[in-house]
Amino acid sequence: MPLDEYWEKRDFQKTNEPRGSHETYSSDDQPLRYVIQMHDASRLHYDFRLEHDGVLHSWAVPKGPSLSPRDRRLAVRTEDHPIEYGDFEGTIPEDEYGGGTVALWDVGTWEPLGHVGIATMMERGKLELTLHGERLNGGWVLIRIKEKTADLGKTWLLIKLEDEHAQADGEALVRTADTSVTSGRTLAQIAQGSSVWHSNKPRAAAARKRNEVAQAATVVAEVGSGRAKLTIEGADVSARYPEIVRALTRVGARATLEGVIVHDEHAVLVVQALRDLDGDPLEGYAPEARRAALGLLLGGSDIDPALVTLADVPAS
Repeated sequence: MPLDEYWEKRDFQKTNEPRGSHETYSSDDQPLRYVIQMHDASRLHYDFRLEHDGVLHSWAVPKGPSLSPRDRRLAVRTEDHPIEYGDFEGTIPEDEYGGGTVALWDVGTWEPLGHVGIATMMERGKLELTLHGERLNGGWVLIRIKEKTADLGKTWLLIKLEDEHAQADGEALVRTADTSVTSGRTLAQIAQGSSVWHSNKPRAAAARKRNEVAQAATVVAEVGSGRAKLTIEGADVSARYPEIVRALTRVGARATLEGVIVHDEHAVLVVQALRDLDGDPLEGYAPEARRAALGLLLGGSDIDPALVTLADVPAS
């Protein structure tokens, strides 16, 4: 089973890493998740993870990714991780496997290049892909090195493809980017347990930015039939908010939610209107009733309440 090795290496009574399950989430017509976690274990390295077939395929990249197509970065294939690991940031106890501090260095989505299936690319040992991340973008390739050792199949190379996102100084990004893209914290701040959003901008400016994001446009989320889609004025913005899409995809009921997305270190869908897919509005009910309706919609879906919430707006 895909997560057996992951489970065997960890004691979940001691580590707060997500356990995950063998359940395979449908990715049909949904963006595939991509994440790089900066991991300060026995030595600092970068864990490169790509969603496929309900898990995160993972490679440890000791020197981190290079933006120069001339560089060949060693990437050691490790065990598959659960999808939920893509949200993990924190400290693993020193006496546990991978003990050390983990930061979300980059997050986004990915897609394969060409018309060859992902499973076929993995089997052939050449995975060509496009990244849409906060820090990494454009074309990349993972190439498996043929070996004659017991570690057959574990040694790969991560290479940037030549495009507008390539840079001559491939190491500049790794040298300068030392914070989490979701919390803004350094590894030291995460290790200290700091939960403060550290920003170079004054608090007042950050607050104004949040308000501007909240008031920018209405987001429509259509949920049902095992999929979800976020749109702003008809444009599909699902790829920008994979965590919200993934949460809503697990909802069994069919409904349309309207609201705004507010994000500081995390994106939150604030629901202001709720209708079933037949168009029957629920916003005319009192806030308590609408909150109960949202609770029924999300009930049993294992959704983090920090991702989706209901606005306290008066009944119409």
